[in-house]
Amino acid sequence: NSTYCDNMFVNLADQGARHDKESCYTDVAIAKKDPSVCDKITYFTNAENNILLDDLNFRKSDCYSQLSILNNNITLCRKSTHHLSDCLSKFAIKNKDYSLCEEVPLPEDSIRFLNMRDECFNQISIQINDPVICEIITTPNIKSNCYYFMASNTTDESLCPKTLRAEECYARIGKQKGNIDICLKSGSENECRFQILGMQKHEVENCKYGWNANFVAECYLMSAVALNDKSTCSLNPRKSDVDFCEKAIDDPTTHNFVIKQLNS
Repeated sequence: NSTYCDNMFVNLADQGARHDKESCYTDVAIAKKDPSVCDKITYFTNAENNILLDDLNFRKSDCYSQLSILNNNITLCRKSTHHLSDCLSKFAIKNKDYSLCEEVPLPEDSIRFLNMRDECFNQISIQINDPVICEIITTPNIKSNCYYFMASNTTDESLCPKTLRAEECYARIGKQKGNIDICLKSGSENECRFQILGMQKHEVENCKYGWNANFVAECYLMSAVALNDKSTCSLNPRKSDVDFCEKAIDDPTTHNFVIKQLNS
């Protein structure tokens, strides 16, 4: 308990001993979920003790920050002066409250804090599937990622032009929807034909568009089993798969194994 920490003798010149005592208070505060223990970490304001000021104030701030998240108490977060930005961001994400992201302080020319604030918006937009939040973000890469994952999570291809990865976005949503027209907007015709028409819809003539021999062979095998068509087995360019393919059609156990792989 904190009494043990109180009784720890500390020579102020001994930095290691100071750290042990202040860490003791933080550990007890977290274990007991008791922010009053954080209050025992001393703030130094006297100019003679200036060498201790930042270190101890930082530790007390860290104690409040951790307890704020643990106890879900925003008041403690606001007392965490040295960790305020990080605390507000974590608290906002935990509670899915993007209004708190707006409170993250932005010191002049501080890219790190701007990224922290924008990443806060990004994480919450993903959690609640709200692309409107993406518009608040100012950092181009984070804004792009926000729209990309929103497009993917909602399968809304209208968001793809707002990302820096529009082609990849169209391809992903096209595959998710099994929609060749959306996928073709990516400009990757062969990949779309293989993934959607070949692998998903088992239109065998599109298996040839696989990007290597293993994928082509897998497409023919999966299509043959899905269509229950031995003639498709013979089209497989990897002849070592032909016997297994025919067995997968005739043998229920092997058939079920391949179908399970197909649906995974």
